[in-house]
Amino acid sequence: MPPAGIKQTQNLQIKLDNLGRIYSAGDYVTGTVILNAQRLPFGFVRIVIFGRCKTKITRYTSSTKDRMSRSDVYRGRRALFEFSQPLYDDKISSPLPGGAVNTFPFALQIPFHPSGYGDHYKVGPEFLPTDGDMTRHMLPSSFYYYKDGSSNTQAFVEYALVAEVLKDKSASKSIFDASMPFPFLAPTTLTPISDFRIKSDANLVTIRTLRLLAEHAEGKFTAGQKFKNVFKTSSVPGYVFTLRVNYPTVIQLNHPAPVPFRRPSPKSASQNSSSPSEQCTHSALRVHIKSNTEDRVQDKYYWSFPTFGGDDFILRAGPPGYSEPGEKPGAPRSEVLDLGNMLDIRLTPMYAHAQQSKSVFVRPMVPTFATYNIALSYGIRWKVELECAGKKEIVDNHDMYVEPCLVLGPAGPPNPV
Repeated sequence: MPPAGIKQTQNLQIKLDNLGRIYSAGDYVTGTVILNAQRLPFGFVRIVIFGRCKTKITRYTSSTKDRMSRSDVYRGRRALFEFSQPLYDDKISSPLPGGAVNTFPFALQIPFHPSGYGDHYKVGPEFLPTDGDMTRHMLPSSFYYYKDGSSNTQAFVEYALVAEVLKDKSASKSIFDASMPFPFLAPTTLTPISDFRIKSDANLVTIRTLRLLAEHAEGKFTAGQKFKNVFKTSSVPGYVFTLRVNYPTVIQLNHPAPVPFRRPSPKSASQNSSSPSEQCTHSALRVHIKSNTEDRVQDKYYWSFPTFGGDDFILRAGPPGYSEPGEKPGAPRSEVLDLGNMLDIRLTPMYAHAQQSKSVFVRPMVPTFATYNIALSYGIRWKVELECAGKKEIVDNHDMYVEPCLVLGPAGPPNPV
């Protein structure tokens, strides 16, 4: 079940007018079909445009995936739309010129809503229903997913053109064909969003160290002091405060502003040190966008991903390995530390790295979507590292529950005039 690839031959080619353009609903896909088949008997030429969602799950029944392994293969197919435009019909068209090469221009408009056909599925909260009025649904963005393991899974949403040369209009099989996929981006907001649905998490942080005492602020500890600092923490001065982190649950790709990620000034809960002015500084920030891909095949063979299956997109601030303290010792403290703006954290389809099985690779980030047999969702995870009096403390939301995060496509049309 491979996705449609670029297929061009000497006899038949598809040339797009805007190669590399990202299309959206309502756009016209224009180009030319180039035919060099004067010696072949044909009477009909057409161009087909389609969008579809396909899934395939291979479940291996043995521990090794070699030629002797048994496997069960399940498929899901759902067409979003498909229609064609005739380019030449020898029954009604003028005879072709005697030259070796003939060209046929075409213009096909991408619909705004699906009107497809295919497998029917049970109603599920993650997916769109296959029954009812489909004009309420929107076309999803192009998407390709592959995962290998105990179950080999493929899922993709694709849009493509296919040029076909047939003996006549009624022929069921083409003499030869050519194909050309094109990228599609679902429409989103006309202007950049202003509401990121900020969520605030409060974390109680306790720092215990002799460094909080003025007489031990600098210099080396003796052996006794080291023992006390590690094993007799009840007698070691402590600095207890509440650290609040404000982070978004809605992110828009290519937003002109950095991702809003803010840390208000820590509020002291209790402090028994002789250095009440001791301040903690931010030393590192790491933000992950966790994707979860769910797909299904026909009702008879229903199968879905585990909750946390997918990719782990790492939002990098600056070059790889870049980290900058948010506050300098002795610097005036602000009420709110805007880490997103300070580190210029941005999210674009390609300005993120997907991490899976400890290997980092580049995969475009696709906006959140749901179709009839494929659903893509995201969650946000973050980790803040603090340093206070020589002690490091990590605050994060890395629990079993991943905070849902809606990823929107870029604002405005994909190809502004």
